[in-house]
Amino acid sequence: MEQFASWGLAQKANAWAGRNKPRWRDAEYDRLWRAAEREMDPVKRAALFIRMSDFVVQNGVVIPIVARNGANAVSNRLRCVDFSSWSGTLWKLAYWYREV
Repeated sequence: MEQFASWGLAQKANAWAGRNKPRWRDAEYDRLWRAAEREMDPVKRAALFIRMSDFVVQNGVVIPIVARNGANAVSNRLRCVDFSSWSGTLWKLAYWYREV
């Protein structure tokens, strides 16, 4: 989420190498980032990150357009099968085993 902080703006001064490529700036977002940086309670910190994520989506900085729909089927005797929309079907194949 730091890639949207104003201090990371891509600009001529840093040879356009800043992480904030869309060059979006918002003081409220920066305040949320600084608060998350200092927060030690993992639950409160996660809540701040969720707020930051919602903030960039609601302000049109990020337009979530990925939809990874799929269907998988597996025998009910196989264990440790864990499908992910972001990985291939066999990403955890080494851990699969059959219940006898």
